[in-house]
Parts: sequence; structure tokens; C-alpha cells
Amino acid sequence: MTFLILEGPNGAGKSTIAKALKPHTHYCAGPPTADTAYGEWVEPLVKYAGMDINRLMVADRWHIGEAVYPALLKPPRPRLATDLELGQISRTLHAMIPNTIIVYVMPPPQIMRERFEARGIHWQVELQQAEAAYGRYLEVISDRLHANCQYRILSSQDSVLEFIEAYRTNDEDATGEFVGGMF
Repeated sequence: MTFLILEGPNGAGKSTIAKALKPHTHYCAGPPTADTAYGEWVEPLVKYAGMDINRLMVADRWHIGEAVYPALLKPPRPRLATDLELGQISRTLHAMIPNTIIVYVMPPPQIMRERFEARGIHWQVELQQAEAAYGRYLEVISDRLHANCQYRILSSQDSVLEFIEAYRTNDEDATGEFVGGMF
């Protein structure tokens, strides 16, 4: 099983990627529902690791977003895990599901602004939060909270489209070993 975690600011395109991959995947998403880091991100791994899923499993955010969003929410909420604990969750992920790939979807803020405007929502507030999240995700990437997990950074529309197409066609390069860096 391959576990693909899509991380990035709101408006980055994570859900669009997940929907594009949906016919080929088992999909899980949603905001935190547990009140502990173990209950939120580790317990489900036990269930997923034991499942006989031959398809790609995709999560629209998993644990890395916890280093970004709690302080940005209005009102802020307490974090379920410290950065150290999030790194440990990454190591646990890698141990339980070795083919875990964290994909940071990081388009330029201007692209996110255009998406918010097109949605007709209060884009100024959303964009401000997305830009703050974007900066925090850059810190998270440099802090290597993804620990032992393979990762990719998708920073342009072309790289996103290539990524989707590679998985749709079951391209050997897309499903094989990934290493950190730009896709």
C-alpha cells in the first residue's frame, strides 16, 4: 500500500488532486476529530496498515498540518502535538506504512488568491491565513517534520498535473521510490 498525504495551505489544490486521483484511491479526509495525537494520527494507522488495500490511499492533510493551523484559526486552538511529537508520528508512519509519501502542495500565493476570488468567498481573510500557512509550511519543510517519510514539493500547476497523470497511468517513476526534493 502507498499512503499519499497531501499537505499545504487552504486553496493550494490538495482537494483537487485528491478528487483527480479518487477513482484510483481509498480516500480519507477531514479536520481532527480526536483529542490526542495518538487517537488522531496513530490509531488510524493501525487500522490502515492492517487493511489489504491494493490501491493508493490518499489523505487530504494528516499530521503535518497540526504544526501549521492551530495558531492560525480564529479563535486559535491548542495543538494536539509538539513538533517533536509530529516528527515521531512521521517515523511511526514510515515504520508502519513504509511507502508513505508526503506531498507539499505549495503554489505561489497569487494562484491561491485567484482560487479564492473564483470561489467568491471572503478571499482577503482566506488569503491572509493561506499566506501565513504557506510561510509556516516552508518552516515545517526545512525543519523536516516529515522525518523518514519520502516527500515531494509541488510548486507549479505543471508539476501538479504531471504528478496526477503519473499516478493515473501507474507510471513506474510515480509509484516507485521517492526522495525529497522538487517533483
